[in-house]
Amino acid sequence: RILRVNRAAAEAVGLAAEAIEGKSCEELFPDEAEHYYREDLTVITSGEPKLNIIERMQTASGEKRWLTTDKVPYVDEKGEIIGLVVFSADITDRVHAEQAKRTAEANYQNLIASSADAMVVVDHSGIVRFASSACADLFGRQPGELLNTTFGYPCIPGEATEIDVVRPGNEAASAEMRVTEVTWGTESCWLLSIRDTTERSRAEEALRRGAERLQVMREVDRGILAAQSLDALVQAVLQHVPRLEPCTTRACAMRFDAEEG
Repeated sequence: RILRVNRAAAEAVGLAAEAIEGKSCEELFPDEAEHYYREDLTVITSGEPKLNIIERMQTASGEKRWLTTDKVPYVDEKGEIIGLVVFSADITDRVHAEQAKRTAEANYQNLIASSADAMVVVDHSGIVRFASSACADLFGRQPGELLNTTFGYPCIPGEATEIDVVRPGNEAASAEMRVTEVTWGTESCWLLSIRDTTERSRAEEALRRGAERLQVMREVDRGILAAQSLDALVQAVLQHVPRLEPCTTRACAMRFDAEEG
């Protein structure tokens, strides 16, 4: 039975002190009474205090609150244990904040893991702490193979960096990497968002070459129109042939005299 409570304890329960004193835990806290009894019995049996017990308490209004509790043996003049002195502090707000933080971190990690871009977490020593499933397509290695290895690329927060990736078998790829400072667990790390730009780079290169060939052909056309002789015409064509990429064979021009056949 509860013998004495102070004002803070009565307010926490939501009852007057007189309504609590003399009552048993079963009467006041039916859902938690068995847990309280086990903890009490441990202290009484061992004679040792038990500190920082995280437990729940239901108030008179039915609300569940979180407490951190210390239980200390209460002895009489002969040194015999005749009860317990219980000290509790309400930590409900702290528990809810920690739960919210864990939920937010879990949602954040799920978001990272499901991104179409390769997502890599690297500590400030350059060691990979996390790699998303998309890393398998970009790097040609399973995420588990990347963990605890050296990342190998410079990490510059706030800037987009073009990197060249060499996959197994010497297959080349290109990617754009963005770096953000994050807290991963309790550690300050870099979060790398890496987008495969291989196809985009190939398309841009094809457009560049196409534009260059078109420019060369225009110059050839101008040279042909300006030519005053057959030799000048041939020279106008040949001087631009090496610029017609790709050009893997040697070009030549031949002059035929129509009268001689």
